[in-house]
Amino acid sequence: MNFWNITGRPMKIDLTAGQENPNVDISGAGGSLFFFTRINNNLFFDLNFGAVASVQTIPGSENNDSSRVNVVLPILLGVHYDILPSHLSSSVQPYVSVGMGPYWVQNVHGDINNENPENVSGSLESEFLYGGYAGLGTNILFTDWLALNLDLKYHLVDLNANNNYSGLDFGLGLTFMWGQKRELFQLQDIKVIVKDVYPAYYQFYNTYPIALVTIKNLASHPIEVNVRSEIDFYSERPGESGFTEIAAGDVADIPVNAIFGPRLLKAGDNKPAVLDIEVEGRAGQTEKKDYSTQIVIHSRNAWNGDMDKLVYFVTPDDDQIFTMNRTIVGGLEINPEEEVETVVKAHTVFNTLRDKGITYHRDPNIAFYKDDRVQFAVETLRLGNGDCDDLVVLYASCLESLGIRTAFVEVKDPTEEIAHLYLLFDTGIPPEESYRISTNEKRFVIRSGNSRFDTIWLPIETTVIDQGFEKAWELGALAYLEEGIVRNGLSEGWVRIIDVNSGAF
Repeated sequence: MNFWNITGRPMKIDLTAGQENPNVDISGAGGSLFFFTRINNNLFFDLNFGAVASVQTIPGSENNDSSRVNVVLPILLGVHYDILPSHLSSSVQPYVSVGMGPYWVQNVHGDINNENPENVSGSLESEFLYGGYAGLGTNILFTDWLALNLDLKYHLVDLNANNNYSGLDFGLGLTFMWGQKRELFQLQDIKVIVKDVYPAYYQFYNTYPIALVTIKNLASHPIEVNVRSEIDFYSERPGESGFTEIAAGDVADIPVNAIFGPRLLKAGDNKPAVLDIEVEGRAGQTEKKDYSTQIVIHSRNAWNGDMDKLVYFVTPDDDQIFTMNRTIVGGLEINPEEEVETVVKAHTVFNTLRDKGITYHRDPNIAFYKDDRVQFAVETLRLGNGDCDDLVVLYASCLESLGIRTAFVEVKDPTEEIAHLYLLFDTGIPPEESYRISTNEKRFVIRSGNSRFDTIWLPIETTVIDQGFEKAWELGALAYLEEGIVRNGLSEGWVRIIDVNSGAF
């Protein structure tokens, strides 16, 4: 609904007593349709169609009345600009507007004979005038699709302020909005880094991104984005990236973290799971979007063959392992002047495992596309046997529970089809006291491990557990010498040492 005084006269309706025909002068009222579409964040393209009319009836002589009708039909193109920055959340959205176009003007003058109403005479004048407008207004939002519109324009018709039709136009109406809403951000890609989740590595996943979400800022100002992620049943709680600021128009890769706990170790056979991702953007207003992608949860004993991840199967804090080993060494009487405490403890634990009947069985031939299976230490104790991976994990768990540092020695001999694994443990003895362990320097390894100082480490071949500690030490030292030193396995990279306590705990 519009009011636009297109005649310059005041509006009035004169009802004089005894007068059959009142004197009516409506100086300008009508309506308009206003279409707009967004160009960018705050700028809109406008199309206006309207019709405003003035009606004047003039009582004439006793037998005649006269009437004048003026109609202005503007067809205008323009733009309007939201004044408030788009990151401010407000139900009141003021704007300024400008535009131009043709004004179709029609003037009708008629005389009516009161004695013979069919006797009507008059004239019609029609013309196109061109002009423009400038104005301001506001939309008061009720919902995201409905608003109350208040609009004020000044029309300059025929580019002449003195033109009869130039002047202020006040409009009041409803605005309906549809189509695509303005978005703060766009999710361009989800790169799943960890498609296969191995339960034993759950502590690793808590600090390593399971996916990367690529976000583009669509706003004309900086926004902050936070990514939450969760895997139903398996997540202890939602993982959050924390809010990251993205400049206007920029693109950022935001890491997605999943917070797992021991319940992941209850996983049975391999099964698909859904990673739910919620992206929250904020800049005055808040916008959230949800996405999902599929991953695979492997069984609790599954291992993908990555030796660096085997450390996550080592469980020194397991109650059964901890209690058993403290019991084994609890009654030992060690003479520190004649014996090395760590060696005595390692020797005693190894031979106790032998006496419990723990034996070695060979690795099964597993296709390259299938998971290997690794037993946790308590499982190997219960079953009474294991392959080289299982026995190394068991012995490392026992020693680590006693505070003795360990490391894996991975051997991928280029002349062999199957990789092999044995153990190193830290005696804590400095190299200058090596005589306390052995006068044969080929029987031990000097390395720094995780400490600042070099210490002596002993190689142990766990596959010969049935032959006792001394034989396992002898064969481990021989393997390290031949494969790592003589055949240059360490320098060529097919022999690697992986510290256990640098990864798992």
